[in-house]
Amino acid sequence: MIGDRGRNSGAALAAGPGFEGGKRLGLEREVWGVTGIANAELGNGFSLNGTLAYRAFRGLEIFDADGISLPALTAAEDAAGTQTMGTLRLSWDNGGPLKGFVGATYFYEDGHQRTPSQFDERVALARLTNTLNGGGAIPGRPATDPAPISLFSNTVFTGQLLQGVAVARGYALPAPLAQAIAANLKGAHRETSTNFSRTKAWDLFADMTFEVSDRFEIGGGIRYSRDDKRTSYTASVQNGRSILGGFIGALSQSEPTRTALLNALAVPGAANIPQSALYPVPLFGLGLQPTTGNGDLFTQSNDSGGFTWRVTARYELNPRASFYANYARGRRPEVLGVSPPAAPGGTARFNLLPAETVDSFEIGLKTELADRTLFLDGALFYYDYSNFQTTEQVGTTFVTVNAGKAQSYGFEGQMRWNPADWVNLFATYAWNHSRFKSGARDGNRFRLSPDHSASAGVTLRGDVGPVAVDFTPDVTWQSSVFFDDDNDLARLQTGNLIPDTVQDETQGGYAVVNARLGIETANGRWRIEGFVTNLFDREYIKDAGNTGDGLGLPTFIAGEPRMWGAALTLRLGGKLAG
Repeated sequence: MIGDRGRNSGAALAAGPGFEGGKRLGLEREVWGVTGIANAELGNGFSLNGTLAYRAFRGLEIFDADGISLPALTAAEDAAGTQTMGTLRLSWDNGGPLKGFVGATYFYEDGHQRTPSQFDERVALARLTNTLNGGGAIPGRPATDPAPISLFSNTVFTGQLLQGVAVARGYALPAPLAQAIAANLKGAHRETSTNFSRTKAWDLFADMTFEVSDRFEIGGGIRYSRDDKRTSYTASVQNGRSILGGFIGALSQSEPTRTALLNALAVPGAANIPQSALYPVPLFGLGLQPTTGNGDLFTQSNDSGGFTWRVTARYELNPRASFYANYARGRRPEVLGVSPPAAPGGTARFNLLPAETVDSFEIGLKTELADRTLFLDGALFYYDYSNFQTTEQVGTTFVTVNAGKAQSYGFEGQMRWNPADWVNLFATYAWNHSRFKSGARDGNRFRLSPDHSASAGVTLRGDVGPVAVDFTPDVTWQSSVFFDDDNDLARLQTGNLIPDTVQDETQGGYAVVNARLGIETANGRWRIEGFVTNLFDREYIKDAGNTGDGLGLPTFIAGEPRMWGAALTLRLGGKLAG
């Protein structure tokens, strides 16, 4: 059924009424830029390279964040900004054993991101009480099938849902009061937040390679980076307080505040009564809470810097095999994170995260065997992370957090074999053991990081009369993955507006088979090609969670189904064989 909560069912996409002035769902994006590159040979092996680039972007995306047939949550991202970057590099290579370069880079970015959202509070209440299908009001309706929107306009039904929420929190809500509050629930509650960022960064770097002998070379590099960041944040409710947000907030209060708030939320038109001494009810939000003054701007700055470096070595075992080893220290700059206020009318919460660092080690072997018909490459790697930066959801917003220690190690290999002119076999395999090693995520796997992945295929070629024919079938396989570093564990999603208690944002192992058939004229001028991807129409998902997860309604993005097509190529100009 379209628009139900099934993992592989189709989505029912529709914008909430009046959202963003009635704009339709979709993405409008404009990106443009200009780049200038200059090179100069200075003599004696020295050369100078300069790059200057400017880029501007603006985009507005409006999306149905829940994917079901009910207008639970509609959201948007309105972002714009400019970037300027300049690099100057002096290189030297006079044919001797030593070569290298030094340089500097400057980067400037100024941008903002506005994220409005719109809730149907009646539907959100039904999700909170796990009654999107009507909770038995429609006999025989499957739990995955949402009820018609008309059911949620019935104040008797929604009043009973409010009573259920109150009882679960130890409060007996009288039916008349529940129905009065239910009558004020908004079909379109709107709120928004905007963050502004400005970054000035510069780097100084140097790198060199030294040929110790004809078969052995070593190298190293160092970089110093400095970042000056300024972050600003504002949040507001746009069409009055959230009745559902106020109801949930009231239940967390002690008496007599709780009863006073509940009675105030039952007053007709409670959503739009101005806060005052006579009506001391905060401007409650639902997905986020507004800053002071319902939109005051808060700003903080941070300036930080640090070094990164690398060391490399390569040894040629023989003309057909070489061994290499690398060590590098990587660094992701400090993050000045920001999240909404903890309570209505509060201040934005800034959080300075330490720089993420990673020490990476890699050793590998590259070979050309069997008279250059067999190519085998392999590498072992180990990465050790400190202050691993990831994201977590707070309401319907995402904030950057420090996940602590993490490690990743494994093996990557590839093979290409040409046993005859008419056949080429190829294969790859990777083992990647990536895990968090401390904190709340201890033992979790990295997002989108399968422990095992592999691919294999063959290309067959031959002449058939006046044309050449080639056929390439291949298969790719990967083991299971998670789509977030929290691995969809309920205990790590306590910041969600509505808890997500089902661990379903994962994809088990799967394989996809593709094939391609090409026919080409002898001189290479004409080529016609047919292809099919996902030949056996394997169902899988390539993304899950997203904004809807804040309501316990994760969206699932399906992988591409079986597709087929054809292409015709004509090569004009140039020298052709034949």
